[in-house]
Amino acid sequence: MELHRRAVMDETYPPLPYGVPKPQSPSPVSVFRKGKGRNLNLLLVEHDPAYASYLQEVLGKGKTPGLKIEWTEWLDAATHRVREGRVDAVLLDIRLPDISGMEIFRAIHQAAPDVPVLILADLDDEAVACRILREGAQDYLPKTMMNPRSLQRSIRFAVERSKAKKNLARKKGRLFDENPHEPQAFETAAPSLDEWQSPVFGLFGSGEPRAEKDGEAAPGERSETPVPALGHTLKILTVEPSDRDYRKLRAYLKGHGEIRTVRVKTIRSALKALSRRAFDLVCVEYLLPDGNGHDFLRYVKELTPYTPVVIITGHRDPVAAAQIIQAGAYDYLPKQKLSLSPLFRVIANALEKARFRKQLEETQRKMVEMSILDDLTGLCNRRHFMETLEKEAGRACRYGSSLVLCMMDVDEFKKVNDTYGHPAGDMVLRELGAMLRKSIRMSDTACRYGGEEFALLLPNTDLREAILQGERLRRMVETHRFEWEGTPFRLTLSLGLASLDRENNRSSTVLLEDADKALYKAKREGKNRVTASEGDRFL
Repeated sequence: MELHRRAVMDETYPPLPYGVPKPQSPSPVSVFRKGKGRNLNLLLVEHDPAYASYLQEVLGKGKTPGLKIEWTEWLDAATHRVREGRVDAVLLDIRLPDISGMEIFRAIHQAAPDVPVLILADLDDEAVACRILREGAQDYLPKTMMNPRSLQRSIRFAVERSKAKKNLARKKGRLFDENPHEPQAFETAAPSLDEWQSPVFGLFGSGEPRAEKDGEAAPGERSETPVPALGHTLKILTVEPSDRDYRKLRAYLKGHGEIRTVRVKTIRSALKALSRRAFDLVCVEYLLPDGNGHDFLRYVKELTPYTPVVIITGHRDPVAAAQIIQAGAYDYLPKQKLSLSPLFRVIANALEKARFRKQLEETQRKMVEMSILDDLTGLCNRRHFMETLEKEAGRACRYGSSLVLCMMDVDEFKKVNDTYGHPAGDMVLRELGAMLRKSIRMSDTACRYGGEEFALLLPNTDLREAILQGERLRRMVETHRFEWEGTPFRLTLSLGLASLDRENNRSSTVLLEDADKALYKAKREGKNRVTASEGDRFL
């Protein structure tokens, strides 16, 4: 079966901003592969052998590559298995021969808190299943409304969600271990999953599915249980060329006043809308007049990488579903299965997963910053500066370009600490860091070298230019009015420079030593001056 549709271009649909090349068919990759040569191990805990066989038939025998299923009907066997640490997810019936209800979930959850659990329940047990969701279960799957695609999607999301939580906790732990005395680094961290999840459920009521005659909820219906809503209206961009299909989707969401939808019909129009305003979610038909879902994902990654994309389509192909997930879609929902309950689950899962990704990247960014930046001044730290110096010196020698190293020291800084106290000294260093950041080029590297000593690396700069830059910095500090608790005072700066060029080819170590010597010479000769090293020729 052809998985893609070639872009149709005419006068009505001019070329996209970057052009739309003919899509290449990606190779089918299982969404259940955890790593190279590693399958996902699913433990099925089900009291009914016939239903267990049905689930194994649905998911097994090569229909779901990368998934290994093990079945038991006894709680003791299940808890023993998860304690061994080789289970990636649990599909749990809440009626077993030896126990039932909340106790089943609690036993599994206590045995392995990090293993995601998906609840299987009859409609009679729906209230219990929803209470278990609040206790920490990942999802609830009504047995009478089960279908292979929704089951696969729920398993995949549960595992991805659990993996994201572990990654986030591990990175936050490493961040704290490396900076145990800097708790302020965590003050801007995103809220926990539970703090964020309740408002998401608030958009749709409690999120507890309600069965109708045909197993679907009616358009516009919402749950009775009130939950706090998000602080802003949920904005959804719908890319849907079919008027009929859009009206159907809109009918399911119109009963929720906290949701606002904007509809476009083409990729080009969608990109234009995304460039003009922020959306919380994008719902896209796979086949569009000017491309397909793969084309849209490729462009939207460049434009707004944090916005989750869900494919809601009439294009029937399970292989294409796996491929579009691998390409970056957050979920895939066939229009034939569209109803309130699946739609709610897909939207909530996509928003939650997007939140995780953003929070994880924010934590990674903080880790990078804290590994290269000085906490007090916001300049790079000494370790990162030395690495940059080595690279820039090697580049200058390789290409014959110029490089200047400037070492700086605050004159009489000890008097500030002795007179006003160390908090005043910290204030001075912070202000000096801000002044340096504002006065250097993007290609320059400024560093707090240690104490009240700073360093500045100037690539592609000759000695004459560097001395002029040093003089500007010296005058900036000399004329700056520092103030502590209403008392003004002034400071000066001494600078020592050493250069590396075709005529003066030094190693990074020698360059650093010569810049240090020039700084000490500036101090000996009266401070508040710029001095070049003796090895440099300045005409």
